[in-house]
Amino acid sequence: MGLPLTDSLSKLSGYRQLSDTEYQVMILIGRGMTCQDISRALNRSEKTISAHYRNVSRKMGAANRAEFYRYAFFISRSGGDRKNTLFL
Repeated sequence: MGLPLTDSLSKLSGYRQLSDTEYQVMILIGRGMTCQDISRALNRSEKTISAHYRNVSRKMGAANRAEFYRYAFFISRSGGDRKNTLFL
């Protein structure tokens, strides 16, 4: 059973707490990239990218990976620009 819509939307607003790098990692994960892909694209270690993933997941309040990926997918479809997600 999923969260009520208002709970889900309030969690989505957690993206505002993210650093620029965390936000970028979330967008790339939402676009289907793996931590390995992202580490190559951003010239960072996989361990660093995994740490960003954990931080993003915590800040977004995701209960599990599926919920995190749902949020990342939704926000990445907003164009990947924070200006386009101001409605959240």
